[in-house]
Amino acid sequence: MKKFRYGLASRPAGIGAVPRGPFELEGPLIGSGQKFSRHGVLVFDHELSDQDIYGFELVPIADNDLREELAIDVSLSMMEYAKGYLSMADVDFADFSDHVMMCLGRLRKFRIYIGDEGNFVAMVRARLQNFHDKALDRSSCTYQA
Repeated sequence: MKKFRYGLASRPAGIGAVPRGPFELEGPLIGSGQKFSRHGVLVFDHELSDQDIYGFELVPIADNDLREELAIDVSLSMMEYAKGYLSMADVDFADFSDHVMMCLGRLRKFRIYIGDEGNFVAMVRARLQNFHDKALDRSSCTYQA
């Protein structure tokens, strides 16, 4: 059964401080994830609504499926200027990384812990390159009678 994990960054679990329903409580993440789970991690067997996540100030902890979904969403949001972004990634990866994280922040009204930021940015770059290449392939099709 799939589990959904949410960091407690603002307050510990308690009555009125977390959504109702059965959950498990794990200790905080280590390393870069600690600031997103200062008071532990709630584990549910169902996905919480955006309203609960935002209202209880929880931080979704992305699993591989969510990371992939977010990488696709971010790269699609950058498609209009894909060529420029890909050039930016080649010239100044730190600037590209900052822009990717800014785009991620615009997609959701709450923070999300994605794990290793460098890996996520590389995922976005790869998907952006793939989408850009497919768009070029489609635009170069010619009709021959």
